[in-house]
Amino acid sequence: MSNAELIKKYMSKYDCTEAEARSMIEWDEDETMETEETKQQAENYKKFSRSHHDAHTFVKRERKPREIKLNPTKVEVIAGLAEKLKEMGLENVEITNVQKYISFTCGDEKFELNLVRKNQNLAKKKGGAK
Repeated sequence: MSNAELIKKYMSKYDCTEAEARSMIEWDEDETMETEETKQQAENYKKFSRSHHDAHTFVKRERKPREIKLNPTKVEVIAGLAEKLKEMGLENVEITNVQKYISFTCGDEKFELNLVRKNQNLAKKKGGAK
């Protein structure tokens, strides 16, 4: 398409003068031309993009096994509750987790107790129990 045809097209499409159409065409051409800065940005994107890294450059860290600290209060409470359940005549009383679970049966039904310690600091922040 020649320059004159393009100007006429812009004039009819945007209802503007010839000078305005010329300036719009110049602006459009400037936008489509790639500058040195945009070329540099594209190179940097390729350089630092994760998809262009080799797979062997990523090293997976070894995870240390988590150390669970026993809460002596919880251990004592679970042991005491297990003893009390046995005294009540419940069957198959078993401590499944030293500081968290006790499972037992009562007749044909199976039960499990779960001991949860509430964090006092969080309860105060939420306006809960004191």
